[in-house]
Amino acid sequence: MKVFSKRNALLGFLSWRIGKRVVGRRARRLTSGSAGGTRRKPTVLALLAAVGGAVFFWRTRRRAEADEAVADGQESESPGGEVADGENAELP
Repeated sequence: MKVFSKRNALLGFLSWRIGKRVVGRRARRLTSGSAGGTRRKPTVLALLAAVGGAVFFWRTRRRAEADEAVADGQESESPGGEVADGENAELP
């Protein structure tokens, strides 16, 4: 009788693969805390990065439009009623 046969090799290989899967699942379950929590972090971080990028782009674009308006000689009033371009402003 052979100790090492094709059948024993196949059974050993399959049991090794299944055992690795089971141990891996148990380890992930124990270390993650909650199964859904690990997938939410990257999603939240990506969402925050997208919002931050949009705000940065919007503020930069508004600042560029304001600079163009001043360069073109257009006057815009600030919330206090003062004229932004002080050189060409007339006092009431």
